[in-house]
Amino acid sequence: MNERHEKSVPRQELEVLEKYLIESPEHEIQEAAHYIFERVKLNIPKLQNTGEEALAPRFKAVFERVNKYLCVTYQNIGINYKNLNDFARDIKANIGKIPADIDLIVGVPRSGMLAAVIISENLNIPCESLDMFLDGKTIPFLSTCRKLFNQREVHNVLIIDDSIRTGESMDFVREQVSKANLDMKFNIKYAAVYGFSTCAAKIDFWIMNCEQPRVFQWNYLNHFIVQQSCWDIDGLLCLDPTDEQNDDGIEYEKFLRNARPIMIPKYEILAIVTSRLEKYREPTEEWLSRHGVKYKELYMFDAATAEERRRMGMHAGFKAKVYKSLNSAYFFYESDRKQAIEISKLSGKPCFCTTTDELF
Repeated sequence: MNERHEKSVPRQELEVLEKYLIESPEHEIQEAAHYIFERVKLNIPKLQNTGEEALAPRFKAVFERVNKYLCVTYQNIGINYKNLNDFARDIKANIGKIPADIDLIVGVPRSGMLAAVIISENLNIPCESLDMFLDGKTIPFLSTCRKLFNQREVHNVLIIDDSIRTGESMDFVREQVSKANLDMKFNIKYAAVYGFSTCAAKIDFWIMNCEQPRVFQWNYLNHFIVQQSCWDIDGLLCLDPTDEQNDDGIEYEKFLRNARPIMIPKYEILAIVTSRLEKYREPTEEWLSRHGVKYKELYMFDAATAEERRRMGMHAGFKAKVYKSLNSAYFFYESDRKQAIEISKLSGKPCFCTTTDELF
C-alpha cells in the first residue's frame, strides 16, 4: 500500500507563489510584491527544519521576480511608520474597542507588552506577560494597579500583540495557551494594536488599521528590511569616537580596534556605507568580523586624510551617492540627524535617523 505524504508548509507556499507569478498579470504582481517578499522571508528559515534546503533557489527566484517592484512600492505607496508616541495615541484614541468585561491583559513579548501596559494603565486593569500567564502566575505586572489581581476573579482575558502580519505568531500563542489548558479555564480574546483586513481570520479584533508596507520604531533595528538597507557605523554599530580619539592617527586606530559595540543586528546588512577613510579598511573589517556584524559590502570614503575629507564636506553626499546607486537598497540607517535628512533628500529614498528614531 502506498503511503500518502503531505507536503510541508514551505513547499505548499512555494507552489502557490510560483503559480501566482505564472498566472497573474504584471500589475497584480506589482501590487502583491511586498506580500510575496514577506512570504519568501518567512519560509526560507523553515527549510532547514523540514530538510528541504534544495527549495531555497526556487524561493530566491520568486524573490528576484518581484524585487524590482519593492523599491517602487516603498517610494510610491509610502511607508506606514509608527513611533512610540503614535502607538500610545492610537491605543488611547481607540480604547473603546477593548471589551468592557476584560479582567486581565496579557502581553505577547516583547512588543505586545508595550500595548498591555498602556491599556492596563488607561483602563486600570491588571496586566502580565504571556509567560506569566502560561505559568499560572497571579501577580499583576503593574504594581500601580489599584484593583489587585488576587482580589478579583478573572474570567475574561485579552491577549494582545503590537501588530499582526501573517498571523503565525498568534497561532503559536494559541497553541501554547491550548497546551496549558488555559482556553478551558478562561474566556480568551486575541487582538493586536495594528492589523488589516487579511488578518481578520487570525484574531478577534485589531485596534487600528495599518496596512503594509509598515515599520515601527520599536523593531526597525531588528527588522528583516535590514537585509535591504545601508548602515553607517559610528554612532550606530559602535560609539562615536571622542575628540581625543578622532586624531586620524594612533589614537584613532586604537578606537577602531576597540570601539564599544552598540547595536549588532541579527540580519545581514546589504551594505555598510561609512565616512571612515579607505585606509582604515583593515581595522574596520577586523572589528566587524570580531563582533559578528554580517554584511555584503563595505563602502568607505576615498580621501588621503581626515582633513581632506572635512574640506570636501561630502559625508552625506558620499553616502547618498552609494545608496542611490544600489537598486536593492530601500532604507539607510544613519545616526546623525542632519546627515539623515540630507541623505534622504539627495537619494530620493527613505532614511532612518537612529538617534531620534525619525524616518525621513
